[in-house]
Amino acid sequence: MAYAEAHGLDHLSILPELLPVHWLVDAALASFSRTGLVIGRVWRIADPRSRVGGSVGAFSLFRRSALDRSPGLEHLRLEVADDLALGQMLKASGARSAVLNGRGLVLLAYHRSLAEMARSSEKAAMLFDYRMLPALAWALSLTALELGSFAAAVFAPNLSARILGDVGIALLLGSTAVMCRFAGQRTRAALLSPLGVVFNAVLLIRAAWLARIRGGLLWRKTLYPPEVLRPGRRVKAPWA
Repeated sequence: MAYAEAHGLDHLSILPELLPVHWLVDAALASFSRTGLVIGRVWRIADPRSRVGGSVGAFSLFRRSALDRSPGLEHLRLEVADDLALGQMLKASGARSAVLNGRGLVLLAYHRSLAEMARSSEKAAMLFDYRMLPALAWALSLTALELGSFAAAVFAPNLSARILGDVGIALLLGSTAVMCRFAGQRTRAALLSPLGVVFNAVLLIRAAWLARIRGGLLWRKTLYPPEVLRPGRRVKAPWA
């Protein structure tokens, strides 16, 4: 409250410190967090000249006056990623937003087991409009992009390419380690993040496959067909 008042904010989100749970969950979250922070351009949310908006489900504080200037919470009732959509909606309505690092202050056990993470990731099917082929293409492309350096370092036919692969590995692990330090996560999670990349890809493909065989998304203990959820989508792509 003091920070929001001192900086004249209408909306404040806090990135939580993720508590360690299981080595594979931690590795997957380290990879996911790094990718999400970059794609979401979190550092631009506080810039009033930027249209980038967002929010964090773990902690989001906003003024009632800012909500009244927006379409309101009813506008988000069928948005699966309602926390992100909330931040975008408030920013688009003129709210002044900011995101803070809650390391040591806001603690969260985001997923308490591999099974819980798998269930939670089923919502990712909405990213690909509940279609299998786009999900498969995205998962494989991202995995190749993230882990291509490892393949180059081991299998490249010449020394220069292998050295470039080694540099790529160092950049991948180093950037993830910096992110983990920033967020209060263990360094071990950064070192194991390549395994997390593979696990995240498997979860994305699984989410799309389940949406296909179920005929929709199982969310809030209700099966929603895609034709019901599509009109309720509010999240805009970060690059839009």
